[in-house]
Amino acid sequence: MSRSTQSEQMKELVGSFHRSGQSRKEFAMAHDLTEGKLHYWIKKLSQEPVDREEAPASFIPLKVPTAGAPSEQRAIVVRTPDGVEVHIPI
Repeated sequence: MSRSTQSEQMKELVGSFHRSGQSRKEFAMAHDLTEGKLHYWIKKLSQEPVDREEAPASFIPLKVPTAGAPSEQRAIVVRTPDGVEVHIPI
């Protein structure tokens, strides 16, 4: 089996796992995989760049009210899931 074939098969299996609602252990047992191999592929595939056609980039309009705290104290804070914060003064 070529690497690209195995990668495609595992990509399908990982997608099935995410839709299944099963634990990793249950899914691995049901698909004759070790839990470690399933974990490896979930991690590996989560680090691959996302196909631009699957997840197009877009902007979301944001309305900022003008009344309230003085402008030097106001900021938009963007927090990422890994804890990074970006403060944008307004």
